Amino acid sequence: TSLKETYADVEVPDRLLVRDIPQLNVDELPPYGNLLAGLTPELMEMAVSEPTDGQDRSRLRYKLLLELFRAGLAYEEVLSVAWNSPASRKWKEEDVRGIEGLQTEAIKAKVEALTPIDPVDPYNSDTADVVSLALAKPVILLTPEEREVAEGIYSWVDKYVGFARTRLSHDNDSYDRINAWMIMSLAYGDAGYIPSSEGEPLNLFAMTLGETTTGKTSSFKLMRHMCNELFFDDPGFNIGGNASESALLKNLHPRDGKVSFFNKDEAHGILKAWATQEWTTGIRETIAELYEGTVPPILRTGKDDTFAKPSSTKFNVHLMGTNRAMFEGLNQEMFHTGFLPRFIWAIGKPSTVTFDSFAFKEVEEGVTYGFDPAIRQGAAELRANRDAIRTEHNGPAKIRLSDAAAKRLQFASYDLTQAYEGSRMWDMIYPSIRRWRTNVHKAACLLAISEQSTEVSLDNMIKALQAGEEWFTNLLRVMSQVSSSDFERACDDIERYVNGSGGRVKTQALFSKFRGVRGPYMKEYLESLEKQGRLSTRGSKSYFYTSMYKEEK
Repeated sequence: TSLKETYADVEVPDRLLVRDIPQLNVDELPPYGNLLAGLTPELMEMAVSEPTDGQDRSRLRYKLLLELFRAGLAYEEVLSVAWNSPASRKWKEEDVRGIEGLQTEAIKAKVEALTPIDPVDPYNSDTADVVSLALAKPVILLTPEEREVAEGIYSWVDKYVGFARTRLSHDNDSYDRINAWMIMSLAYGDAGYIPSSEGEPLNLFAMTLGETTTGKTSSFKLMRHMCNELFFDDPGFNIGGNASESALLKNLHPRDGKVSFFNKDEAHGILKAWATQEWTTGIRETIAELYEGTVPPILRTGKDDTFAKPSSTKFNVHLMGTNRAMFEGLNQEMFHTGFLPRFIWAIGKPSTVTFDSFAFKEVEEGVTYGFDPAIRQGAAELRANRDAIRTEHNGPAKIRLSDAAAKRLQFASYDLTQAYEGSRMWDMIYPSIRRWRTNVHKAACLLAISEQSTEVSLDNMIKALQAGEEWFTNLLRVMSQVSSSDFERACDDIERYVNGSGGRVKTQALFSKFRGVRGPYMKEYLESLEKQGRLSTRGSKSYFYTSMYKEEK
């Protein structure tokens, strides 16, 4: 059954990304030669150049589409030029969809080309140019009509961000947005769940990156203040953020079925340990189980630490740190295994230093720390929504998606795969899209509970997708930086190994040493090192050399 037939009775607003491809015959396209003659020299070069072996045809093709639309060519004119370009040969020779495959990219490129870069959506404005990435614009999933709907919805997240602005001096709303989602997840963790074979909890994992003096820590403290009010009757909800695997499980088992919060500021140390230290072997896998809601058993020879059966948990994680320090603890494998894609990401704007930055400001006693009536009121509102759902359903309720909400999320997820399939980072992007989909689903459920509803409406989903745009934009930025950092580390490791062998090593020995590296990656590392002059073959492929090697006289 096709997607259209399944949801034939459901109305969903038109979207910026592709849904229905207009029928088009290649023979109906405007004359290619006439169009080519009217292009600028730069566009002409892009249109007729044959991609080299190392170039990504998908990127070249999409760049060509973007620039043609930006140059003012009509839709059919762009298709005519792109269809005949060497970078589009795939659609003629390999893809059974033919011109429809190219149209899929062209429609998305047209939307991006016509979307103003500045100003961008407020949900994305904090992330621009903070972490380097070859990403021209933020991820866009909503139509202008849907964005207008989203802006008209004053959710609890918006309310919290507005409140934070009255309590904090920074202007990094991205910190407060992610904190608001985390507070909602903690508040409603035992109020509802996503119906599945085992029941999926509404917990979230969050990661915040931001430089010092940008308000990251003060924003985190304000969130914890709200959480302390929210869990005044369960102070054990906060389990800290510095525990071994066994200690973590030992603390969670007695909290069977309860909401727990693992959190740490300046979390680069623990991330680096998870990636490199032997004592943390398996902890990422354990945390993945906790994300799914299961606390695995602990079996010990002694009686005190033994828990023979698994327990359940609503396990939330929030880690924070500076960009440079955090990236030292992240690697591509964390994406491949699906660990990092579980996190929603916030990236703060860099600090702006002015004369006023050094002004002394007195904080009114009791406003930020201690009793705060606004915080107590906010926590009371969250508890009231939670208790209303639990009372009506005698415990946690199934939070279901309406047909329209389910269809909208399905299309958004599919659109992301279409937009990034073929990317050099696809092996990291694909698991990220699947986890991103889950996080947006959870966010929409949290919004529904905040309205004391057990069904996610289309409006709830649109609001969640607005947040999801920021999350995926940041995810791509982090992914690119991690990929770049891993690339540099791998190149350094190869050069260090060759230097350690006296500046010359047999090709066979080099590949044996780095046999765990995937073939295409190893090829890229070696090519990069050769281009930088750090490695050479000196006319022979049998050995690799560095400048350290000295020929024997």
